[in-house]
Amino acid sequence: MLLDSARQELHASIMREFSAKRDIVQIAKSDLRFAIDAVDSWVAANSASFNDALPTASRENLTPKQKAYLLVAVLNKRWEVI
Repeated sequence: MLLDSARQELHASIMREFSAKRDIVQIAKSDLRFAIDAVDSWVAANSASFNDALPTASRENLTPKQKAYLLVAVLNKRWEVI
């Protein structure tokens, strides 16, 4: 899991990004922070499940960073967020 300081940094970064894009966010800043905490906790709790879902060759040969990149790429393709 991310350290609290990393979560705070991420929260500030997301707030700046929303502001720069002029995105209207319908939750309070504190609720966004709670959402970041929840997502980070979910990732920690489900990382083994994600790894198990990969085909054997990918599971055994990709690095953790490469697997994370793969996940981010699929999420971005679905919702074009990056």
